[in-house]
Amino acid sequence: MAKNVYFCTKIYYMLKNILLFITFLFSQFSLGQDFQWVRQFEGSYFSNENESAIEVDNSGNNYTFGIIFEELFDLDPTSGTQIIDNTSQSTSPKCSLFLTKLDTDGNFIWGKTFGSIFGFGDKVIDIEIGTDGNIYLLADIREQTTFIQKFITIFKIDPLGNILMTKKITNLANPNPYDTYSSSSLALDNQNNIFITGSFKDDLKIDPTNPQLYFNTGSDSFLLKINTLGNIVWGRKFNMYFLNSHYESVKIDNNQNPIVIVSNEENQSYNNFGYNIFKINSNDGTTVWQKILDKQNPSTFNIDHLNNIIIAGNGKDPYGSDIDVDPSSNTFLINPTRYLLWLTNNGDFLDVKKYPAVNPFNYFAFTKIEFDNNNNTYLVGQFNSVFDADPTINYYPLSYSCGNPNTRDAFYIKFNNNRDFVSAFKLGDHNNNCINFYFTDFKIKNDNQYYVGNFSPTADFDPTIGTYILSTSGIFGSRFTLKLGPCDSTTPSTANNQTFCSAENPTVSSLTPNSNDYNWYLNLNSTTELNNSTPLINGHAYYVSKQKGNCPESSRIPVIVTINPSPNALILNNQTFCENENADLNDIVITGQNIKWYISNTATTVLPNNTLLQNNTTYYASQTVNGCESTKTPILITIIPNTLPTLISPQTFCIQYNSTINDIVITGQNIKWYDAATNGNLLPNTTALVNGTTYYASQTINGCESNRVPVLIQIQNTPVPTGNANQSFCITQNATVADIITNGINLIWYNSATGTTPLPSTTLLTNNSIYYATQSINGCVSQNRLVVSISIINTLNATNYSEILCDNLNNNSEIINLSSYNTNLIASSGNTFSYYDSYNNALSQNSAGQIINFSNYNLTIGTNTFYVRIDSPNTCFQIVTLTLELVSKPNIPINDIAPICEGSFITLNGGNNYDTYTWSTGETSQQITVTQPGNYSVVVTENHGTTTCTSTKNFSVVNSNVATIQEIISADWTDNNNTITVQLNSNSQGDYEYSLNGIDFQNSNNFDNLDPGEYTVYVRDKNGCGMVSEEIYLLMYPKFFTPNGDGYNDYWKIKFSENEPNLTIKIFDRYGKFIKQLGSNSIGWDGTYLGKDLPSSDYWFVVIRENGKEYKGHFSLKR
Repeated sequence: MAKNVYFCTKIYYMLKNILLFITFLFSQFSLGQDFQWVRQFEGSYFSNENESAIEVDNSGNNYTFGIIFEELFDLDPTSGTQIIDNTSQSTSPKCSLFLTKLDTDGNFIWGKTFGSIFGFGDKVIDIEIGTDGNIYLLADIREQTTFIQKFITIFKIDPLGNILMTKKITNLANPNPYDTYSSSSLALDNQNNIFITGSFKDDLKIDPTNPQLYFNTGSDSFLLKINTLGNIVWGRKFNMYFLNSHYESVKIDNNQNPIVIVSNEENQSYNNFGYNIFKINSNDGTTVWQKILDKQNPSTFNIDHLNNIIIAGNGKDPYGSDIDVDPSSNTFLINPTRYLLWLTNNGDFLDVKKYPAVNPFNYFAFTKIEFDNNNNTYLVGQFNSVFDADPTINYYPLSYSCGNPNTRDAFYIKFNNNRDFVSAFKLGDHNNNCINFYFTDFKIKNDNQYYVGNFSPTADFDPTIGTYILSTSGIFGSRFTLKLGPCDSTTPSTANNQTFCSAENPTVSSLTPNSNDYNWYLNLNSTTELNNSTPLINGHAYYVSKQKGNCPESSRIPVIVTINPSPNALILNNQTFCENENADLNDIVITGQNIKWYISNTATTVLPNNTLLQNNTTYYASQTVNGCESTKTPILITIIPNTLPTLISPQTFCIQYNSTINDIVITGQNIKWYDAATNGNLLPNTTALVNGTTYYASQTINGCESNRVPVLIQIQNTPVPTGNANQSFCITQNATVADIITNGINLIWYNSATGTTPLPSTTLLTNNSIYYATQSINGCVSQNRLVVSISIINTLNATNYSEILCDNLNNNSEIINLSSYNTNLIASSGNTFSYYDSYNNALSQNSAGQIINFSNYNLTIGTNTFYVRIDSPNTCFQIVTLTLELVSKPNIPINDIAPICEGSFITLNGGNNYDTYTWSTGETSQQITVTQPGNYSVVVTENHGTTTCTSTKNFSVVNSNVATIQEIISADWTDNNNTITVQLNSNSQGDYEYSLNGIDFQNSNNFDNLDPGEYTVYVRDKNGCGMVSEEIYLLMYPKFFTPNGDGYNDYWKIKFSENEPNLTIKIFDRYGKFIKQLGSNSIGWDGTYLGKDLPSSDYWFVVIRENGKEYKGHFSLKR
């Protein structure tokens, strides 16, 4: 029996090994991902703990964010070089954070470095590409402030490598060199808002002005949201205390909300550790939901295109009890091993894939999770020894047989959209050699996979049966960027005939297509690829094939090369143009075919033929024959400037001089005159100038005629100055010819009409003399003269004036303008008037007595005398009096409304002792008697010499009578907030007031805030036509009563109900049972029903008043 067991066991292991080998071979031939290219970043020192990250844009350009330890290293992983110098760093080893951009074929585009002189403490965290096409980096960087201080740093970089934004976050709570805080992950939403996670110990104060950004819980994880301007929108912590190891990471779901996983060493249950999953509201950072997975650790997670959450995790204790991977109230237990967990976006359990350890001491870990456009799931990680990549009952082993437990190989696993295992492969070791090979990050774009990681010492980067071996030069390893993708062995698509020009000296590199994916051969069966520098032969057929990486090579297709002779270079002479020609390239004199113009000898952009020529500029021309372009020939262009002649416009000439074009003042050479700005006629210099005409002049220098400048010609015909023909002056003035009043400028005076000797301006005027004046405008003297006859006088002919004025408003004052009486004082014009309060002040022109506000003077009742000083232009003056008497208008003592009581009359008086009375009734007496209502008027006059003052009064006579009360409306049933409103009959025609005591009256017919009780309402006519009154009662009920026989409050009734004979009251218990009915004169209810006392309780009543209105309420019976 034992022998059979031994035999069966041996057969089992033989079959398992055979199956393992067959599965391995199958895995290598059915991957669908083939080697494309790999780029190596090598440094002499390397640490596996320093990671690198990768991102890929839609064009396949890939960005590697990593760190290299080397004093001098080449940032270009291709055949080119871009040396980075870290020799100035103060730490050892010396290192730099770097970002490289490679195109989809692995060609180096550009590279940048980041960090400080303390590079050894810098750390790569993450990289993302935003919807704006920019690259976002997250790193922890140390900088020198007053000490070596850590900064969580975000860089935003455009696709050309320009840094657009740098955001630094540090601890402001007593910062010191021993601060322990760091970032851990980076995510972007579709608006390019930035989300970062991190952790801290002790305190972390990011913004001292914002309590939300002051984390002081000892140790915890945090999440920040930062907008596109670099401003922190909100921050939060998670209250997850940790001691040492912990994990936090953020991803953005399809609803643009953050999903965060945080692990800690705080007990979740049974003294075991776990992790928490949070969904966060992106707007304010609040928790939408939180899920807990106990006794487990997360390795990595991501969110697929269906918005599901996929977590790679493991149990804390591989020998422990089962773990529950369902975060809801349900349970789904698995062995405490590694797993892949699918949750919905609400955190509900969806599926789990288990990876039990073959040997608990073997290393196995997931690093990253990604998805393709079909929502297939891809996982990468590291392992040693053997593990089964297929989590189903099927067996898909990946093995690494080095035997050194401290070394690692990398693996890849694929699941389809239904979460079914599809394939897997391992990568790194070659012939089971002992290596370290890590994937630190990877991305999937356009069915291609891009990986970054590190390896040492020698690794195979081809996952198929082919090989692509790289080795490190140092003992610690190198970084790499790797591209895998599906093979494409289709025949190249290109032109079968390609033409070149002899001047190009074409080589194989000139053929298309030409990249690392294409091979060129001299003939169809050649086994040797042509070097790119191989010269092409005219008429020869070359062959091209396609081959990516280690993929099979495609069939070859021929390309026939034609090399046409390039034409000779053009022969050109430098040329000169006038500026106003606005010459362009078309104007250059040149002989050749298919001319092309360039701005420089190396330029490739052809200038348009209408390009305007620039002075002192060299242009380059070529000709093209049979598709071949000659070399470029330079030509220097000189532009003679368009210098205008200078002149002043307008120019003025005197009419008497008969000026011509030759008299126009202008500076220039070879002047030509025209009658138009363009074209027009050339004018001779003898052309007579015409007033108001514009002439146009050019000058010609070096054969280039300038543009024309205009000049407006004005022919000055100066008029005779104007003025009064007869003028007088005061004898005391000692006037001269300069004092004669004229309208004109630059005056010259003569003593005769034809004299040529001007009089000095100081010439004294003599009585009855005649003087003659000319004026000069623009240097032209008037041809005729003004004639002025002079008289010398010694006084003015002004007179006194008085007037009586009526006080229009009877307010004892009137606003007047004293200057309106000037013409009553003197007939002549041109005089100056001043107003004073006394003769002496007017004589001495004392400003203290001068009336300044004469145009708005307030005239008071009675006689007002003003002293007016009149000054003539000839310096003579005279003082006269202006007397104004203000009298009152008749005062009519009648109100606007005059009431008459019904059936009576009223006597109206127009005022005493006035001259005339005119009533609208036709009467002319001082008083009239009116018995009928209506509209009336009276006009009253009073004579003051020749001035009559008139007043008019319009008024109305209205009926008034004793009021008739139609209804008194009351609102009662309150303790002290009752109201009474009095409504009068429509036949009440008077003006009324109201009272409740006959003493104090008010205009309102409404009384508020009244206590219950008896009231008398009074209505009185304000015109004395009588008063009426009426009584009213405001009812109220007691809120409780105590029928205990003490003679006090033993009965319940409506207060004042005896005043309403027809009022009835019905009482009910709280259940609606009828108890008692009371009349208005009842003594009240005694609290009994059918002779028996009712208990203490609330009782209800209904009151029906005499007018039919009902009131309902309740009260309490207390015993």
